[in-house]
Amino acid sequence: MILKIIKEFVSFALMAGLPIGAVLVVQHPGQAGNALAQGIAVGIGASVIISLNVLVRFIFFRLKWFRFSNMKNAQEQFNLGRIRRESLVIDASKAPVVGGGLFLGTNRLLFIPRRGTSGREPLDIPLADVDSVEIEGIDMAKFFSGGLRKRLAIRTKDDRLYQFGVWDTEGWHAMVNAVLLEKGR
Repeated sequence: MILKIIKEFVSFALMAGLPIGAVLVVQHPGQAGNALAQGIAVGIGASVIISLNVLVRFIFFRLKWFRFSNMKNAQEQFNLGRIRRESLVIDASKAPVVGGGLFLGTNRLLFIPRRGTSGREPLDIPLADVDSVEIEGIDMAKFFSGGLRKRLAIRTKDDRLYQFGVWDTEGWHAMVNAVLLEKGR
């Protein structure tokens, strides 16, 4: 998990820093090396700020504080049973993309939007309704809705598709399939 976080940090630093560096190189062609280094430094600075923001969200999600304080009540309301896995996610199934928590219980998958998110209700997917669980690759066409990372795709028997941007997509994929296998599916 730590290596995955480091990889994300470095890739974002380069994605943010190289274009800025390229612009600075065009503006100051005589100082190309220095301009590129400044651009990468800006990218690293932006990565530090974004990484701290994500870390704080993970901590608040784990403790169920502030915008995640509604999660405990919804878990009880939907009778999840034993929680097999939980994670901070984005629901990229429809626009606008919404952050929240994804919970895998013994009988259902439950997405609970963060508190303060207007227009989105908890999404309850009974495991008996799940037809397939897949991993969708990176999709640059969905750049602003989590397109730079793989997504967990849940397709139901009535052909609805739910997409979640989760950390450890492969782990979620394996766990959901294992629970479905336990259910005899």
